[in-house]
Amino acid sequence: MTAPRVTVLMSVYNGQRFLAEAVDSILAQTYGDFELLVIDDASTDRTAAILASYGDRRMRVLRNDGNRGLTRSLNRGLAEARGEIVARHDADDRSYRERLAEQVAFLDRHPEVAVVGAQARLIDGSGRKRGGSRQPVSAAATRFSSMFSSPVVHSAATFRRSIVRDLGGYDEAFLTGQDAELWSRIAVHAEIRNLERPLVDFRVHGESVSSTRYTRENVTRVEGVLRTNVLVWTGDTELASQWPALWVGIVNHSVLQEPEQPERAIGIVELLRDRFLAREPEARGDRDIDHIYGTTQLRVASFLASRDRVAAAAAFRRAWVAAPGAASHALPRIAAFAVLGARAHRLRRRRR
Repeated sequence: MTAPRVTVLMSVYNGQRFLAEAVDSILAQTYGDFELLVIDDASTDRTAAILASYGDRRMRVLRNDGNRGLTRSLNRGLAEARGEIVARHDADDRSYRERLAEQVAFLDRHPEVAVVGAQARLIDGSGRKRGGSRQPVSAAATRFSSMFSSPVVHSAATFRRSIVRDLGGYDEAFLTGQDAELWSRIAVHAEIRNLERPLVDFRVHGESVSSTRYTRENVTRVEGVLRTNVLVWTGDTELASQWPALWVGIVNHSVLQEPEQPERAIGIVELLRDRFLAREPEARGDRDIDHIYGTTQLRVASFLASRDRVAAAAAFRRAWVAAPGAASHALPRIAAFAVLGARAHRLRRRRR
């Protein structure tokens, strides 16, 4: 039997609520040379019955004998995959019909690219649109982005299996953030890119792995990834020691202890950009780098608005110069934080 060119890899644990939508979106792809490999991570709900109901020869379902977690399940899937290209897909997300066709064609045209993602539309548990965030398109912008967050939406990633296999797969020490750690290793050897248009609906809800597997140990590991990326892409050991814990504390201030002297982030973000561009001068003028810099300063401004209005205004001014559209959109929210303080943060979390 001829192996399919693409393996769509999905891991699911008690995913009955959204599983059918996810599977249906893959089986409806316009690109036909694929298998859908689903790892059932010892689910106890109706997941197994839903998967068995399809009877589609393009599907293979493997069940773990016990709950192994997402990262180990993905590594099992990589070992079992038959395709030379692997497309990741989460069991609560939806892929657009042209996703595989467009990403495979891009990889065929660009042998220097190991991973290609896409823009993603955010949806909630009811499928309602909740906006989206710009994913960097150029290889330089994905490298710059990796100092702040994952440069590729995991469920939108399609990659060459050989390079992931050669690098040892996902690091099983990571309960979450395993994708960002993997992209960090890959980017040293090959390019990572994103397509310009959205090809995935990424679902944000309280039952997702990132919402339920949040631990201090895992946060520390994520800090380590950021530290490595800062050192690799800027060569600045001082920034690599200062930035990760500060940034993680700002982003996750609702569940972690707030960082000391958070206003330092304004200048550090600027230094990260300057050091990066000094090493990659051809990336000057890249609009995605400007956008990443601007939106990072906006995140800092949002955090500082209820704590230090003068510092928040300084961060906002920098964001306005680099990414005026994003700054204009964020202004009402930041103003509310400045006026209402911590109460505005609580109200925003409740609306989510």
